[in-house]
Amino acid sequence: MAEQSKYDNNQLTERIKSDDIGAFKSLYDLYSRQLLNFILQYLKETGEAEEILQDVFLSVWESRKSLQVDKSVKSYLFRIAVNKVYNHLKRRVVERKYQYYLSNNEHTSENNIEDKIYFSELKETIDQILGQLPVQQRRIFRLSRLEGMSHDEIAKKFNISVRTVENQIYRAGKFVKSKLNGDSLILFFIVYTTVKQ
Repeated sequence: MAEQSKYDNNQLTERIKSDDIGAFKSLYDLYSRQLLNFILQYLKETGEAEEILQDVFLSVWESRKSLQVDKSVKSYLFRIAVNKVYNHLKRRVVERKYQYYLSNNEHTSENNIEDKIYFSELKETIDQILGQLPVQQRRIFRLSRLEGMSHDEIAKKFNISVRTVENQIYRAGKFVKSKLNGDSLILFFIVYTTVKQ
């Protein structure tokens, strides 16, 4: 039965790689409920969990041409879900840290809307600087610092050594920090310090 299931899943994967929307819907029908229940264990809020679920399947569809599922489709989907949940929870922590920083900074506005605009502008500044990095270096940096991927996972994704991944992340971080100062630099440390080795 397990071999048959694996065979069917492999067929499903190949059909999805060929832009078969029907196969993609079948994949969603097969695993969406299990994934949602799993995500709810961490997020508790149904609305947030459903957004993460949609994001998981969106990621699968957007990267369908390069799908490489070695063991099982289910394990692959749950691995994506874990990374999405990790990233979502990390953003929650970032928001709390930055709000704490704002509340203890003498330049903090008493208007919460202004605070959010200020935070958004700082993030945009960092994104613009990241945009100046070489494409692969930027992708590696984002996967590590924002998507929560380990160095080993990134190395396998790009077919490069772990050492190369580490060097790329170090160079990217050094470049970005050289372009920042004051509040922007503080935000950079808050947002990009959590990483899986």
